Amino acid sequence: MFIIIFLVFIFSFSLTLGLFMAIFSKQKVTDKLKYFDDGYEVYEAIEKKEKKSLLKAFSKLIPNFKFNSGRRKKRELELIRADVPLTYNELLVVKLILVIITSLFVYLLSRDLILVALFLVVAYKTPDIIISSKKKNRIKEFDAQLTEAIVIISNSLKAGYSFLQAIAV
Repeated sequence: MFIIIFLVFIFSFSLTLGLFMAIFSKQKVTDKLKYFDDGYEVYEAIEKKEKKSLLKAFSKLIPNFKFNSGRRKKRELELIRADVPLTYNELLVVKLILVIITSLFVYLLSRDLILVALFLVVAYKTPDIIISSKKKNRIKEFDAQLTEAIVIISNSLKAGYSFLQAIAV
């Protein structure tokens, strides 16, 4: 019995770790610069062939209903603002996997359905909390950079540069 619980824990931990790494992976600077390269189409075709993931395959199974289009747009906008490279369907798949794994794990450990229901709600809300915290951190970074940019422009104008020269500095 202990071996089964240990194997379920290792499986759920590795799957959760893999999902979080997929969510929080940042794009490298060299990947951003390839858009300015002459052979961009070649890179794009190669990249599309390589990026077949299990998360994208599962996200294609979720139907797009008409009645939740407003919620979908709002959630996609939040994902963009938080700089999370997921679509709405992929977010739903992540939530579903987290709910299934945590509920099974908690049920195997405790056999208490009330505790399972509590952890089910917590697991469902966890990605939303992470996305909102990433969004807040990104806004704080933007505010800090905006303040620094205004100070640099102000100092350049005081030094006698024109406005266009101050922006180019």
